[in-house]
Amino acid sequence: MSTAANNLFNMITTIAKNPDVLKNPTIKVLFNQYAQKIGVSPARLEMAEQEESEQEAQAQSQSQGQPDMKALMSAMQPQGQAPNMPQMA
Repeated sequence: MSTAANNLFNMITTIAKNPDVLKNPTIKVLFNQYAQKIGVSPARLEMAEQEESEQEAQAQSQSQGQPDMKALMSAMQPQGQAPNMPQMA
């Protein structure tokens, strides 16, 4: 395995074993500096982290009983009819 691939594998393994590692601001800065040195974009890491947070928040809001509006509208329609939703211009 090449050094670059090995370094990337080690980064992925570190995050997989301890996802909270990037919550420590000091560790996160060091981790991002290391990532940049081995050719991994810290900006892309930030985007991935933000996407994950958004997905977790969405899953949590759905599990807390907040209804999915499309499913709710569909459930309110008589069987065999499509939901009557406003058209966007």
